[in-house]
Amino acid sequence: MRFSPAAFDRFLTGPVGQSFLWRRAAACPCVSPGSGSADPECPLCDGLGWSWGPSLAARAAMTAQSTQKAIAAFGSWEPGDATLTLPRASPVYAAGRNDRVRSLDSTTPFNMVLRRGHPGERLIGSLVAIERVFWRRADKLAYVEGAAPAVNAQGRLSWPGGVGEPPAGQPYSISGVRHDEWFVFNANPSDRNIGVGGLPRKVGVRRMDLFGRGDG
Repeated sequence: MRFSPAAFDRFLTGPVGQSFLWRRAAACPCVSPGSGSADPECPLCDGLGWSWGPSLAARAAMTAQSTQKAIAAFGSWEPGDATLTLPRASPVYAAGRNDRVRSLDSTTPFNMVLRRGHPGERLIGSLVAIERVFWRRADKLAYVEGAAPAVNAQGRLSWPGGVGEPPAGQPYSISGVRHDEWFVFNANPSDRNIGVGGLPRKVGVRRMDLFGRGDG
């Protein structure tokens, strides 16, 4: 049997391909060589331990997506995990661990509870819109409607001028829409890029909002 890398590429970038933006990951120098932990006050990575380069347009095929936690060939999978098949002709073929891959073809609603001023108060991912912010009134008998915050590159939230901002320490609900975005949590080395001219690669990806928890 003879494999044609060019035919694979045409198939993966054409009929079954999707458009993505790929960003290369780089370890932040704030990470301690001894513990492997990032500086939580680092202004460059905001305590994540990683930063990402500029976006490159790419085409790839999503060949599997899990909606339940499972044990698979890549290890333990969480809901939303997926497998991307990367054609040799696309820049994302060089993707490695912790790189970010954002879909341009799909979005997902999100809804979560954050606490104002908590170190974990962060929205990770590519936001399309924030639709609602609200919290319980002090007497717990009604809701207070807030305003949509500004979100910086590290996912930190702020309310310019304090308008519509939840009180310090207040749990609040925030909902909206964001692009589907993943990070590469499994990119095992392979010899698919040699021999017959570069066959497609497969990488396991996990939802970006889970970055820094467990694998990643």
